[in-house]
Amino acid sequence: LPKIQKPLVLEQVAVAKNPPAPEEWEAVGFEKYLQRKRLFLSAKKTEGEQREVSFAKAGEAEKILSMMEDAFEPYTSALPDLEILKQDLSENRVIAFREGEKLLGFLRFGREKRVSVLWQIVVSPEGRGKGIGNALVRDWISLEREDVAKFQLWVREDNPPALKLYEALGFLPDGRIAPVILKK
Repeated sequence: LPKIQKPLVLEQVAVAKNPPAPEEWEAVGFEKYLQRKRLFLSAKKTEGEQREVSFAKAGEAEKILSMMEDAFEPYTSALPDLEILKQDLSENRVIAFREGEKLLGFLRFGREKRVSVLWQIVVSPEGRGKGIGNALVRDWISLEREDVAKFQLWVREDNPPALKLYEALGFLPDGRIAPVILKK
């Protein structure tokens, strides 16, 4: 392989019963980096809770993008650029959690046909442990439940707090995994 500045990253979506064989990739210098699994929640199984949802404001775009860059790993996180984020803000696809005027967390989502997809959720370090992530996910479900068949997200398997949150809200694995390997 040619020398490159950034690591070469390969991600393969697979069925959990038949994951890719890491030995073949390790033989040519790749190493396991992380693994995600996909979770889903049927909209039929959500409670009819009505919530007052607060959306992020256009003026918060740069702050939100900065929070994303701080929270997500750099190689496979598929973060939006500023223009896409501004478009999502204008279309109310970014839910916000504030304490006064201070933004403590947000959840960005989108749609793929009748599936609502959680793209990113971030809670600031000073907001952790206060139930903000739970509130954001419940806001997302409340907002989208009437218009979709299911909710979907990818979560890193080495993120126990996120896994615990999603499982407590009824999300289940759908059998898809995404191992990521890289070559430095």
